[in-house]
Amino acid sequence: MSADACMIKCTALELDRIVTGGRVEKVLQPEKDEINLLVHTAAGSLRLLISASPNNPRVCVTQTQKENPAKAYMFCMLLRKHLNGSHITSITQCGFERVILLEFDTGDEMGFRVKNRIYVEIMGRNSNLVFCDEQDKIISAFRTSDLTSPSDRKIVPGLVYELPPKQDKLDTMSISKDQFLSVIGSLDPNMGAAEAIFTTFAGLSPMTAREMVFSAVGNSTASLAECPSGLLWNSFNSIVQCVKDGNFTPCIVYESNPERKPIDYSFMCIRQYGESAECIPFSSASAAIDGFFSARDKAERMKQKLNDINTILKNAKNRLTKKISLQTQELVECESSSSMKLFGDLITQEIYKIKKGDGSVTATDYSTDPPSEVNIKLDTRLTPAQNAQKYYRGFTKKKNAYIELIKQISIAKSELDYIDSVFDSLSRVETVAQTEEIREELSKSGYGKASLSASISREKQKKPKPAELRSPHGYKVLLGRNNLQNDYVTTVLADKNDYWFHVKNYPGSHVVLVTEGAEPPAEDFTFCAELCAFYSRLSRADSADVDYTLARYVKKPVGSKPGYVTYDKYFTAHVCPKDNFSLPANENSNITQTLYNRERMNRQS
Repeated sequence: MSADACMIKCTALELDRIVTGGRVEKVLQPEKDEINLLVHTAAGSLRLLISASPNNPRVCVTQTQKENPAKAYMFCMLLRKHLNGSHITSITQCGFERVILLEFDTGDEMGFRVKNRIYVEIMGRNSNLVFCDEQDKIISAFRTSDLTSPSDRKIVPGLVYELPPKQDKLDTMSISKDQFLSVIGSLDPNMGAAEAIFTTFAGLSPMTAREMVFSAVGNSTASLAECPSGLLWNSFNSIVQCVKDGNFTPCIVYESNPERKPIDYSFMCIRQYGESAECIPFSSASAAIDGFFSARDKAERMKQKLNDINTILKNAKNRLTKKISLQTQELVECESSSSMKLFGDLITQEIYKIKKGDGSVTATDYSTDPPSEVNIKLDTRLTPAQNAQKYYRGFTKKKNAYIELIKQISIAKSELDYIDSVFDSLSRVETVAQTEEIREELSKSGYGKASLSASISREKQKKPKPAELRSPHGYKVLLGRNNLQNDYVTTVLADKNDYWFHVKNYPGSHVVLVTEGAEPPAEDFTFCAELCAFYSRLSRADSADVDYTLARYVKKPVGSKPGYVTYDKYFTAHVCPKDNFSLPANENSNITQTLYNRERMNRQS
């Protein structure tokens, strides 16, 4: 992982310089494995993020503000009790380990000064946050141990905290040149030089080891035989000396393509990727770490939160698709029902020459030109009249089944359209609040009631918060981001003289141009049509047809699914989906700069 002991030292030194002495004003826990401390320092207020996520562990000052749960976690309540109003006295690295220690000076219930400590273990899937008193007795932790576990090191409240056991590697910070050359010389010459450094010396990540080799011979994959030990030592010692001196250059490595996805981050400039990547230096370790993780962490968290919704929708879509296929096959069979009526008529026509017990009868069909002979099977147990009635009943049954199948197939296709509209809404989810709106919508629509309704708060549901923008000439524009918001925009917020927009025959956002009785210029209509196309299934299409009409002509049928409306007396605009709209300035909007940049990048790619 990128957060090796070198990066931890870089981060700890920076945080000790800018955060130490600050007063903790508030403790927040937006995620189960993440703490945010709002700290007031002499230079101003800042947000210290402490994450023990298995995929994204880190400690840094962040600019990202996440939504907090309606009910605080118990761990958060505990930290608030002990840390609110405390002062951070130091932030240090424990030895040369991937552990950061934060010390706090605060007062207890009696007013006596006490100290508390937080140990942040940044170790991939074994990452943890351990809260202790000044004697290192564990008060609580994100992840506690089982007393019956065979491990010697246990994280259990009441026990004394112990640092993670050291790896069986040499101390990187104290190795001498002779020791280095001796150890490297004893290894297999065919072994990769980067692998040799990583597995031999403590506190180095594979990327740091590869950079040492690249600095020595210009090839990060060189073997020990291809890498002179003297050059390797010079490169190794140069980087280690920078770490000892605190001479860091935090950076993020991006892919050198239009998408510019972040590859990695480090405490020094990385050159090993060559022309396939671009190394961008940052002014601080926190800026580099926060920049690297913010987009990836956000996408991962939202994916986890939407996983159950996606599962329910996919299962429902597969079920409906299978149902429609079977019903279509049955519909084809019902289309042959006219022959059953013909057989009944022909049996009645020839009834005079049929006897009970006959297995078949050959009748002349005079409805064809020329007349044709038709062989009809009979039930030997029935009389001729009963055989005719059997065919008539079969005809009536298939005729009724045909009518019902047409109805059921239409209903199933409407359900599929609705599910597609929810999938379209999911593609634009940005916040937890929008996720909960979709959960509420699905629960009301009868999908996954048992699993989804439990996730919805028992409290009174808040009103949807559609986005607000401004058209080129200053008119208010309302944008629904999911079906609940679409209904709210169309049926509650829109006045009968406002203009309503929706992409033709595809799921997407409802857009309302608020006119307040005036007639907006043509440029504003184009703006709304392009906005509507951009926030729809056709966002990446070269062109799209957008229907628009006065809101008075838009109706929502009683009992229809969320987001479903009918309309007439409309016009159609042929536009290209564009992202040339102005971002909303009000704080209630759900469109953020991050989402805007992401969707613009998707459009350009």
